[in-house]
Amino acid sequence: HFLHLAVVEQESRRRLDILLSDRAGEEYEEIRDSDEHVADLVEVERSDVILLLVDGKKLSNPATRGVERHNAAVTIGALSQGGMLRQDALILVLLTKIDAMPAEGPEASAAIDAFDGIVSRMRADHGERLRIDSFRIAARAQDGSLELGHGVEAVLARIIVELWRDVGGAASKRRADSRTLTP
Repeated sequence: HFLHLAVVEQESRRRLDILLSDRAGEEYEEIRDSDEHVADLVEVERSDVILLLVDGKKLSNPATRGVERHNAAVTIGALSQGGMLRQDALILVLLTKIDAMPAEGPEASAAIDAFDGIVSRMRADHGERLRIDSFRIAARAQDGSLELGHGVEAVLARIIVELWRDVGGAASKRRADSRTLTP
C-alpha cells in the first residue's frame, strides 16, 4: 500500500508529491532469510529515501538487543547486495519507540550505544555508496513524557528537503527550506 502526501512550499507554491510505501515487517524478514524475495520490493529500487526502523524497546532489552542490531544490518545488506539501493540513496535510520525505552540507567545507555553502533556500522559498510542519517522518534508516549509524534516532523522535513533537492536541482539553485513547507 502507498500513502500519497502532497507538500507545497508557501512562498513559491511549488508542489512536491511524496509516495510512502508501507510493507509488513514480515516481508522484510523474508529478504533477511532469502535473497530471492529482494526483487519483490520494487518500490525500494525506485526510492530516493529509505527509512529503516529500529525498535528502541527491543534495543533496551538485553534478550532482544542482538537480534534487532543484526536485523538492521542484514536488511540493508540484503537490499544493497540485491541491487535495490540506488547509488547515493539516502537511508534514514529511525530509532523508534524511544518513549518505551528507559529514560536513564545502564539499559538506556546500552540501547543508545547499540543504535549508534548500528548507524556507525552502516556508514562504515555502505557510506561510500549511500548517505546515512539517523533520528530518534516516538509516535505516542503512553505516559505523556513526549509530545505526539516526537521527532517525526524533523524526519519529514529531512525527506522533503532531500526530495526538493532532486526536483529543483537543475531548475533552481535554491534549496527548499523545511521551515517554509506546508503539508
